[in-house]
Amino acid sequence: MRKTKIICTLGPSTDNDEIIREMICLGMDVAIKIRSPAYEKKRLYQLG
Repeated sequence: MRKTKIICTLGPSTDNDEIIREMICLGMDVAIKIRSPAYEKKRLYQLG
């Protein structure tokens, strides 16, 4: 059993689902999503 854990901090560059899938395939165990107010405003602009 593998004991080393890979913890990734996800920011705006990982908004693409394909990138996250690739990270999981490469061994990512835990993901922490960064949510700053500036990022949220940018995201709302992209969606709307």
